[in-house]
Amino acid sequence: METATVHLFVFNSMADWEPAFAIVGINNPRFEPEPGRYRVQTAGPSVEPILTMGGSHCPRSCSRRGLPDLERHAHPARWPKLGN
Repeated sequence: METATVHLFVFNSMADWEPAFAIVGINNPRFEPEPGRYRVQTAGPSVEPILTMGGSHCPRSCSRRGLPDLERHAHPARWPKLGN
């Protein structure tokens, strides 16, 4: 089984509680028919860590430039302009 990557776009002042339920579902084997099939990787406009609304520091795994298929999935003009 090949592991697929789920990219979570993170940026300064994002609401950290919003993606929490999805991340738990992806990372918890009780919720996945094939545990380990997906991994969550954070991405953003740069690789600098961000600060969420709740005060959590979140590192980024890669920048949007490191996502080769990004143009197919999300147009950068629609990306939030907040923070980094």
